Amino acid sequence: MRVLLLPTLGVNRRAEATRLKDALGVPLLVPAELLCAALAARTPLGREAGEMLAAGVPLADGIMLGMLDERLAQPDVHAGFILDGYPRSLAQAQALDALLARRRQSVDAAVQLAVDEALLIQRLMDVAGADHVGGADGIRAHLRELEAGNAPVIEHYRGQGKLTALEPLITRISPNQ
Repeated sequence: MRVLLLPTLGVNRRAEATRLKDALGVPLLVPAELLCAALAARTPLGREAGEMLAAGVPLADGIMLGMLDERLAQPDVHAGFILDGYPRSLAQAQALDALLARRRQSVDAAVQLAVDEALLIQRLMDVAGADHVGGADGIRAHLRELEAGNAPVIEHYRGQGKLTALEPLITRISPNQ
């Protein structure tokens, strides 16, 4: 099974990804870890990414897609994988679909973690402290921005009939997830 765990603010997404990985018995792929491994191994893509990062240039979508392509060629992912926090844009979603199609594969499910907004705002306020810029209204506005950014990816997979919502069991939040 090939599952995407879509980006979600305010949830320990890594814990949820690990829970899914254990339940499905497939490897967990984390783009940041793929990047770190490529940088450390000084692969061609790792060197290219390193140059971009050193120059302060955003990482090109094609580099991460190339790293995913290399990882998908490894035997342990032939039966499936959990991809944590990717894709983040419609272009990335379309490119990932094309990459998988070239491998005669497809995404089986795109998982959106469903979190009650009031609870999420309270938890983020607790983490950020009472002096958070804008308070609850500021957090709510930030959540709306993220939702707007994620909407095209969510609609892409909803249109394919692959979007599913999952209520997180893990309630601890991390502001960096």
